[in-house]
Amino acid sequence: MSKKTGFWSRLEKGDVVDVVAPSWGTPKEAIKPIIEWLESIGLEGRAQDKILGKDIYCANSIEERTKQLLQAIKNKDSKAIWCLRGGHGAAEMIPSLEKIKNPPAKLFIGFSDITALHAYFNKKWGWATIHGPVLNSMHKKEIVRRDVEEIKKVVFGEVTELNFSNLKPLSKNKTLKNETITGSLLGGNLAVFASLLGTPYFPDLKGKILFFEDVGERGYRVDRLLVQLEQAGVLKGVKAMVLGPFTQAEDPDGKTRVRQIFNKFSERQKFPVMSGVESGHGVRLRSVPLNAPAQLEIQGSGQVSLRCATGVNANKVIKTKNCMSNAKRNK
Repeated sequence: MSKKTGFWSRLEKGDVVDVVAPSWGTPKEAIKPIIEWLESIGLEGRAQDKILGKDIYCANSIEERTKQLLQAIKNKDSKAIWCLRGGHGAAEMIPSLEKIKNPPAKLFIGFSDITALHAYFNKKWGWATIHGPVLNSMHKKEIVRRDVEEIKKVVFGEVTELNFSNLKPLSKNKTLKNETITGSLLGGNLAVFASLLGTPYFPDLKGKILFFEDVGERGYRVDRLLVQLEQAGVLKGVKAMVLGPFTQAEDPDGKTRVRQIFNKFSERQKFPVMSGVESGHGVRLRSVPLNAPAQLEIQGSGQVSLRCATGVNANKVIKTKNCMSNAKRNK
């Protein structure tokens, strides 16, 4: 990871936001309302004329999607990159990102398939990024109001940290003790994150707190992914794991066994595993800062909370040696 690491600069009214579509697309008629939504919160949205084209699954050809993402990263007049949608296809463009060396940090927002780009930006460039709502969901009003208000406060630098309370330990066979765990937060969508194993883009997880959520993965598939991470040896040195929702995970008999799988998984680990982060493919999609200082506070009574710095005076908010170094103060 680059030695020059830092957070994005908080946005101000009138700032330019580049809209990109690394994965799936939307109907063309949705682009205008999306730009109008950005304008409604005081930002200047900008999407390329060819943001949508033809491909088997994705918003456009790999060449066009990559070209537009590279341009958004290089644009000197924009301070943020906001993804149109998740889905599939983002990882395919990562090798082309190697052409850019240590660009200035920009605010980057997306989730689901966008996890692949988060992982790259976090590892290779040291960017802190936001696992948060994609623009297609914002314009369609699929995000609950309080989560919309939260992401607005994050992008405009109105909050110094985000708090996730009432997390629950998964395994009842472990006795909790009063403990404060600090480390930068990495992760996102479990299946996409695990798919990076064996590539040069998989991050070092030692000393980190992991966050995972997913959709459409049945219990045995989740088990397969977790076993893969274990057998690859990448979980050694992980400090903790926190989970968001795992939705649409029913087996053919209608039962969901993901919780049981994670309970079994947690019993094998030396680190604690907690559930209850309200961010993912569910009713809630709160903003989760990645590669940012985080602190997990565990009480023996069973109360657990997670604090995540948003970039404003980050190292003063949550002090930890295992977080990104040289975090720059927003201006």
